[in-house]
Order: sequence, then structure tokens, then C-alpha cells
Amino acid sequence: MGALGCGREQLEKRLVEEETAKRVDAAVAARVEEELKSERVQKLIQDKVDAARKQMESDMMEELEREKRRMIDDMRTKELAAKEEKDRLEKQLEENKVRAELEQQRVAAELERQQAERLAELQQQQRQKQEEANKRQQEQKTTMGAQEIILNKSKNARPKLSFSMGKAR
Repeated sequence: MGALGCGREQLEKRLVEEETAKRVDAAVAARVEEELKSERVQKLIQDKVDAARKQMESDMMEELEREKRRMIDDMRTKELAAKEEKDRLEKQLEENKVRAELEQQRVAAELERQQAERLAELQQQQRQKQEEANKRQQEQKTTMGAQEIILNKSKNARPKLSFSMGKAR
């Protein structure tokens, strides 16, 4: 009976250990349940939950503040870029305006020069025509004078002689 008795003892021992473990687990579970329901533990849990909530809120506020600063920085950067672009375009517009004014002045001066040249040409042509007209008129006078001399129509060319029998003059 030695081997059977030994196996039985081990079985009983094992059953006792299992029963003891169950009772200990139940007692621990009951004690834990009782402790969890206690005001002290509830307050401790609530304090930890509150602390975790505060930490999360703080983290969220910091993240929101960082995002807000980033957005403000982005907006300032865009405003600065827009201002620089506006300044660049205004400068370019002013340069174009100055260039256009200079070009207008150049064109006006060129036009004035061309008009002055044209006026000088017309005056020169007018003088030439006047000189030619004067020359033709002089030539006509000279030609007419010569014709008068040839035709003896000049009053001063020679005295008229009269062959009449009357008084001599």
C-alpha cells in the first residue's frame, strides 16, 4: 500500500493546494474588489485620471499653440513675399514708365528733328525757286532790253529825226 498511499497523499496534497490557491485567489479578488470600492482608492484613481487628463489637455494646448505660431509665421512669410512681389512689380512698373517717357521724348525729338529738316528743305526749295524766278525775270528784262535795242523801241536809244519840212526841232 505504500505506492498507493503515496499517490493518494500526493493527490490530497495537490487538492489541498488547489483548494488553498482558489481560496487565496478568491480572498485576494474580494480584497481587491473591496479596496477598489474604497473611497481612498477611488480618489487615487480619480486623481490619476485627472492628472492624465490635465497632461493631455496641456499637451494639446501646447500643440495648438505651436500650430498657431506656425500658421502665424506662414502668414507673415506669405505677407512678406506678397509685399516683396508688390514692391518688385511697382519698381518694374516705374522703370517701364520711365523707359516709356524716355522713348516718347526720343521719338518727339526725332520727329522734331525730321520736321526741322523738312522745313529747312522746303525753305531751301523755296529760296531756289525764288532765285530761279528772279533769274528768269532778270533774263527776261535783259532779253527784252536787247530786243528793244534791236527793234529800236528804247526811248533813250537814239533821237528821232524828222524829215519834215517844217521847223527843226
